[in-house]
Amino acid sequence: MAPARVSTRRRPDFEPPARAGTAWLAVALLVAAPFSAAAQAELSVSPASSSDGVYQVRWTGDGAVVLEESRRADFADAREVYRGTDHSTVLTGRSDGAYHYRLLALDGSGPIAPDVAVEVAHHPLPRAFAFFALGLVVFVCTTVLVLRDPDPSPPSRESARG
Repeated sequence: MAPARVSTRRRPDFEPPARAGTAWLAVALLVAAPFSAAAQAELSVSPASSSDGVYQVRWTGDGAVVLEESRRADFADAREVYRGTDHSTVLTGRSDGAYHYRLLALDGSGPIAPDVAVEVAHHPLPRAFAFFALGLVVFVCTTVLVLRDPDPSPPSRESARG
């Protein structure tokens, strides 16, 4: 049996449906979506809560950026903590409390990523002193073992062969 022939000629009375333009728009949006998603940067903090005031802020995206830090969620007291083209920075020496971060484009076009926050809560002072005391005990015991007077006579060859 011979396959049916399909005509490639357009009929003169053929009108494409009105939704054909919508389909092209959907295809255009699907093609452009990866490019628009790349323009949106992501900002993250690791770890989300810090017990020593040290953590890393990372971001994705291209180009130079400004990273701002604030103790308030509305960024009323924002200060710049990083400016450049890297994709992360380590922040140290933060005291207890919440810190908020936002990523701005260097060209001044505004925030390019959703804000993130980190909570710093140092270990309680009694726990820190307990760790210090434990370390001191281990140090003293190790020092005593090292400095203790060993047997002054080296082993003789006869006793070693024995």
